[in-house]
Amino acid sequence: MTMELHRALANKLKNDPQLALKVVPSNLGRLRARLTSPIGQQWVDRWAELVDSPVGVLIDGMLADTPEGRELRQNSPFAGALTQDERLAAIERANQA
Repeated sequence: MTMELHRALANKLKNDPQLALKVVPSNLGRLRARLTSPIGQQWVDRWAELVDSPVGVLIDGMLADTPEGRELRQNSPFAGALTQDERLAAIERANQA
């Protein structure tokens, strides 16, 4: 399901990156406070690098079907970036797959 949610985020990033990214700074701060282990901090740092990258690089990183991509999706700073309707549609797509 996290993959489908991030696919929806990728679409939003392509269409309106500023809107999709506006929740990220405060969410990264919350993640940094919550993920206090060294590995947790590394994931937050990796997200910070990705969101400072060109949108295509960000999308490729968050959708990567790799151990890193899966781990990033589990600790995503995009909470609140999707509307409820976008979120529900992504969950429905994931459930149909």
